[in-house]
Amino acid sequence: MLRRYQQFIFGLLAGLCAAALLLIIARRPAGHPVNLPPAPTARPLRIYVTGAVVAPGVYSLPPGSLAQDALSAAGGAIPQADLSHINLAQPLVDGDRLDVPTLAPTASPAPPAASDAGAPTTAPAAANQKINLNTATAAELDSLPGIGPAIAQRIIDYRTQHGPFARPEDLMEVSGIGETTFNRLKESVVVGP
Repeated sequence: MLRRYQQFIFGLLAGLCAAALLLIIARRPAGHPVNLPPAPTARPLRIYVTGAVVAPGVYSLPPGSLAQDALSAAGGAIPQADLSHINLAQPLVDGDRLDVPTLAPTASPAPPAASDAGAPTTAPAAANQKINLNTATAAELDSLPGIGPAIAQRIIDYRTQHGPFARPEDLMEVSGIGETTFNRLKESVVVGP
């Protein structure tokens, strides 16, 4: 009888321990709500598009934009644009500059050689024409003495951003054109509407 009583007590204690263990396992501590900071809003990318585009300027584009998106925002490329030097699939980052170059001017054929070696050569009629700084193309500006393709593009960019030139001397406001360069070309340029 004592043995049965001990077995009963032992069984009861084992059952209580098992029940307590199940309660401990089943009972999980109550968590506290966590306040997460709001997700940061994606800031737009500010991209400077310059060069051979319809409307150079700074454009705000959505994150993940590509160079092609910036080109489209600037109205697309002008006919003289050389897109072969730009990776249009390149992802952009805030503050990027997309500079669209112009096609290199093609060399014009050499004038025919004079039949008389001692005869003075004459300049073509077009060489006597002055170039209007407010309407000239990059190729026309590139033909000026001391002006290459890069500075020609800077003149167009300056004109686009600041409006037409009021006087030829305003050309010295363009980066890369100093007094010496201006003195070489001042007789070849005019300003007009």
